[in-house]
Amino acid sequence: MPETTQVHAYTSVQTGSAMLPRLQTRSGDARIRHQEQIMRINKDQVKGGVKVAKGAIREAAGRLVGNKMLEVKGNIQKNLGKAQVKLGDIKEHLKHPLK
Repeated sequence: MPETTQVHAYTSVQTGSAMLPRLQTRSGDARIRHQEQIMRINKDQVKGGVKVAKGAIREAAGRLVGNKMLEVKGNIQKNLGKAQVKLGDIKEHLKHPLK
């Protein structure tokens, strides 16, 4: 069996041929709670992200074909999407403030 060593707050885990660090926690629940805090996302964040992607595609298409109006509309859509993502971030922060 391979020898494992402890370095600070990490332990090494043998997986196949590579040694990967694994965070040691005193409680498995604390690790799960931390992951839940990171993974929270709301509808505004998702919809805003979709708008950003659509706007970027539309903007690039406008630039590619030389259609200035399409490029401007894409830029507007992209920026509205960014604003919606920020709105979602604010809502999420108000709903689940950091402790």
